[in-house]
Amino acid sequence: MQMGGLLDLADSLERARLRGAVNQLAIVAHGDQPGVVQLDRLLMGSNVSSFAADFAKLKPYLTADGMLTFYSCIAGKDELGSRLLIEVSRLLPGCTIVGFEIFGVIGPAGLKNDPGSMKGTGMALEQLAVDPRAQLGRLDPWCKFAKRAKNGKIVHLPVLEQNGRFNKRCANPACPGHSDPSHSCPGW
Repeated sequence: MQMGGLLDLADSLERARLRGAVNQLAIVAHGDQPGVVQLDRLLMGSNVSSFAADFAKLKPYLTADGMLTFYSCIAGKDELGSRLLIEVSRLLPGCTIVGFEIFGVIGPAGLKNDPGSMKGTGMALEQLAVDPRAQLGRLDPWCKFAKRAKNGKIVHLPVLEQNGRFNKRCANPACPGHSDPSHSCPGW
């Protein structure tokens, strides 16, 4: 369903009588820079407070431990992505907020995606138009390219970011390091 912004989404959830019933909510929107989701206006870590009323209206539909995933290209990438996810998680305490460190592709542009399925790619859309086969698997909140935040902190790092950290340390502040960037401390 096409939405004009978060308030339209909340209104749709109200019409569907989904108050307190949404465990996982996915928002599909463009994003061509780390930490940016293109809604009716740009959502970024630096302006999340201007969306406070929108998220407050959306919150009653999410379960107490719900998940909000931004299926938006590179929204979770690097420090700007972390800031976005952390700030949104502060507005939705108890909920896990997810963004990805890579680009995503959905739809028929030379691809055979299942409805609602987004494939990951390391390429921007211009590059993907030249080689639509360059895919990195399905994107979901538990895939290796997902970054997760909860209650104002990053609780899981994506594989490429973790691989660039000293000793491949995960999001756990006490992490001693890992031999593989797909590993993380228990609970992280």
